[in-house]
Amino acid sequence: MKKSLFFVFIVFIVNTTVVANTTMSIHFFSEGFREELEYQSLISDVIAGATEFLKSELDSYHRRFAFLPHFIASRDSGISWPDVKNETALGVAVTKQSWPYPAFQDKNKLEYMKQLAGQVSSSITDNDFFVVVLNDENVSECRSNGVVFLRRSHPANMVFQLIHELGHQIAELADAYRAFGPVGAGINAMLAINIAGREQVGNLPWQALIPENVPVPTSNIPYFYGEDQEYMFFIPEESYLEEVGAFTENGNLIIPSPFSIMAVRDYGLVLNATGEVVVTGGNPLQFNAVEKHAWLIQALARTNFVRRQYQTETTVGLDLLPAPDGYEIKWFFNGRYISWIDDKREVNIQDIAWILEMNGIDAEQPLQVEAVIVDKYAQGYLVYNPYNLEWASEPHKAAYYALFRGEPEQFYQKELIWVLQ
Repeated sequence: MKKSLFFVFIVFIVNTTVVANTTMSIHFFSEGFREELEYQSLISDVIAGATEFLKSELDSYHRRFAFLPHFIASRDSGISWPDVKNETALGVAVTKQSWPYPAFQDKNKLEYMKQLAGQVSSSITDNDFFVVVLNDENVSECRSNGVVFLRRSHPANMVFQLIHELGHQIAELADAYRAFGPVGAGINAMLAINIAGREQVGNLPWQALIPENVPVPTSNIPYFYGEDQEYMFFIPEESYLEEVGAFTENGNLIIPSPFSIMAVRDYGLVLNATGEVVVTGGNPLQFNAVEKHAWLIQALARTNFVRRQYQTETTVGLDLLPAPDGYEIKWFFNGRYISWIDDKREVNIQDIAWILEMNGIDAEQPLQVEAVIVDKYAQGYLVYNPYNLEWASEPHKAAYYALFRGEPEQFYQKELIWVLQ
């Protein structure tokens, strides 16, 4: 008896193919560029660098991030300053000279970018992010109202700044440099996964990632400086620098690691193995453990590793994104687990009819077929963390912070169902 196959899965259906949302899109728009070749040459280097960085840090999960450059020609080269009025594509202008930052004139920035992106993309969702590339080397980088502004500079520096700013936009990371120097004094702890107040020591958002041998707080050695030794920093022992811990200089704000792409500065002073106070080198372009968690959680929470689920006349099957350790796939027929076909991505119902009959299932009767797919790397990497953040109850944060409420399964496991009549 020929069976018809119906998908019980909320995705887009094209003929008999289900296509899932597998990427987050980062749209780049030119501003103050007259020539497309000039813009494309610059942004291609930036995108190549950012892609290579995410590949080195996130392995095959870097495929969850799609960088999409768009060119809109400006009549004038460069953006507007208070004393220079250029005619540009997006109308970005510097409005403060004391701390220059770009701003759209009389526009809601995020909504305007969505309209522009909608002209070059079939649909815009919460998985779309926006970067305006400014043809000006004198503007400070900043993030404003959901739009990243990236000034023109050396491509390597633009990659660093891009990843830092997308750390705010995509991964909800805070500026880690607030834990360094007097800038952190008197600032209330921001609710973020990578920064906390001193009152949270012992109950930090990243507590479960701290090894048992690392002291908390980790920066626990007072260091006095100044002509009369009137100033004090807290420094750690050098042996703990590579670990996840509770680091600070000012004693007010705590971060999980001194090496942070969200810090954008040197760490400063540490106590080495011989008891000497030394100055560390600059931060490498790499994620620390908490930053990697934050990006990976977004990749897993916002995208689907099932590219499509499909049928032919005799088969059901899955097309999955690459994963570092592959997938564990279990198949169930009318609720009964059939171990003979573990990890298969395509199942021919006729070929396994005898296996089904051995398990008391009549392949000629209506069947409910279920595939439970587990991303093995994500399952082993994500950790149970009993510590919570106050804003985890907010709807737009809930999915991201579910890991930190001890619910990581939703990030590495999918269940798909077919009904065969």
